[in-house]
Amino acid sequence: MIRALLYKEWIQHRGPLAVLMVLVGLGWTLAMLPVLARGRELVLLDQFRNFVLIYGILAASWICHRLIALEYRGRTQLFLEGLPVSRMVMVLVKYGVGVSVFLLLLGSVTLLTLALEAWRHGQEPSLAAMVALRVGAVGWFFFNLCFVLAFAGRYRLAIWIGLLLALLAVHEFTSLRVNEVGPFGLLDQRFAFEREWPRPGALYGTLAGGTLCLIGALVLGWTREGSVAALLAESMSHREKVMVALVLGGGVFAVSVLDERRPKAPFDLPGAATETRPGIVVKVPWEVVDASQRARMTADHLSAIRSFLDLPSIPPVFLVGRSDLDGRHYERGTLDQAEGVHVQANFSAADWDEQRFNAWLIREALLAATRGRSALESRRWILDGFSVWWFGSGRDQNPLETDARLALRACYGAPQSVSRGHLARWLQFREEVGPDIAAAVAWSGLRALERRRGGDALRQVLRRALGVVRPVDGRVLWLESEGAFDTALENAAGWEWQAWIAGWNEDLDASRGRLSNTLAAIPTLECQVGFENLSAESRLLNYQVRFQPPDSAVGAWSFLHAELPAVDVEIPPQLVQRERHGRPGDGMESLPGTISVGARIATTAALEVPALGCEVIAGWTRHEVR
Repeated sequence: MIRALLYKEWIQHRGPLAVLMVLVGLGWTLAMLPVLARGRELVLLDQFRNFVLIYGILAASWICHRLIALEYRGRTQLFLEGLPVSRMVMVLVKYGVGVSVFLLLLGSVTLLTLALEAWRHGQEPSLAAMVALRVGAVGWFFFNLCFVLAFAGRYRLAIWIGLLLALLAVHEFTSLRVNEVGPFGLLDQRFAFEREWPRPGALYGTLAGGTLCLIGALVLGWTREGSVAALLAESMSHREKVMVALVLGGGVFAVSVLDERRPKAPFDLPGAATETRPGIVVKVPWEVVDASQRARMTADHLSAIRSFLDLPSIPPVFLVGRSDLDGRHYERGTLDQAEGVHVQANFSAADWDEQRFNAWLIREALLAATRGRSALESRRWILDGFSVWWFGSGRDQNPLETDARLALRACYGAPQSVSRGHLARWLQFREEVGPDIAAAVAWSGLRALERRRGGDALRQVLRRALGVVRPVDGRVLWLESEGAFDTALENAAGWEWQAWIAGWNEDLDASRGRLSNTLAAIPTLECQVGFENLSAESRLLNYQVRFQPPDSAVGAWSFLHAELPAVDVEIPPQLVQRERHGRPGDGMESLPGTISVGARIATTAALEVPALGCEVIAGWTRHEVR
């Protein structure tokens, strides 16, 4: 009889299940295409984790819907009840068919993913077994959950929504982190990078939850000879629909009310030297040398910028001393942008550069004031250029060389003509020439506008590009174009993009001619990096730096390196480490310590050039250690 039941399920569901297999295969292909297209920038297993959590749940829900919900709703189970077979056997047969098909699908895409990962990077059998265990346990849990909810019939959707609200409430209002327990703990954000077996608590919790769901399904299918499941499969009456809507609406309202918890006290520095201006608050602890003067000077700068850009306000600024930093490097503490800008710097360092720090602080303050919108690559160059322009000495129609250092930096950073492509890939350009050089190139572009259209036109363009705070919701999608530089240039300055680019290049060409002798003496760097095999899991990084002209470098130089996260982002300054060297030599150097296979690292070389007042670099290069 069991064989007949299996044959019946095969005849009834083979067509839709075949379609499901095709759809899952297409979904897997679409999920993996970004990995194949972007190569090293995306992590394969991280993409697969998202695929399992989305397509896996949808596939399990669809299979259970066909096997259980449609069967009871169409009352075709009445035919089965007339056969000489127990109801428990009927439910177990359906469960066996469904879980076999689902695990076959999930196992197939898991094997394909592991094969693709092994082809790209190689893979140990223990890691493949760990991935298969995690995915199998999570898939089994979600199938059992969908199986028991399929017996809920007309209340299935309401229960799904209720479960989601309950998980959100638990995660938000209790100390329990939902993403660290059960199936979510097995497929958390560390899934693609962990090389250890899953935590016993998450694994056992997943298996226990799946077992409870299976027991619940068997109870519902067996209770009163299946009449409970048959009753739940009927369509809801109007009264029941209203009741369910009220319950779910009340749950949403309760969660929203609970979410309005008493906010935590905003960050503050009690007892610090404080200066306020309209829309400006600056606080500096008294431990900082000349704290009161520094607070007053910073408040004046920010107040002038707020007025210039017509910003409603700038988030509070907190300046804290930190003696372990050198005078050219600053760090920003972790605060919500609305809370303020928390800056750590060594204000009493021997190599402290006040103007350089203020330019950096302006950039960070405007990032917070614009809610991060000015950090978008399409307008990041404007922010970099403005922070330098504000303290530059050249104004109006004066040539670029009025500020000799900035003009030298701009000509050094842009030896060829500037184009739209440089601005479109500004973050990459910053990594090629360094942030100080890139900021000077952007400064020269703003000066070209100022020299030909005047300071008022430049101010109006900057107000449109940097001075408007965009909403943090969907409205930004159509409001964003109003702040685009080309739109602001045409509307506020009456100048077309191509004409501005042409004028910009004319200024740079003229400055290169007048500064040619000085530019010829500034060195360029070339950094070659190689990895030496020490073992199957570790590599030694070797590097060699050359200077052109060979005798142009007269000072100490540094090798810079930073470990990168799994996906490509802008290199975080706080992750950059520096290996200092004396006079340049042609020998090969080695980085202290070893690097693990699979790590991602960025490298470059840097040399301080007194004529520029900043470092020049060889250009950052990203490596994946193999």
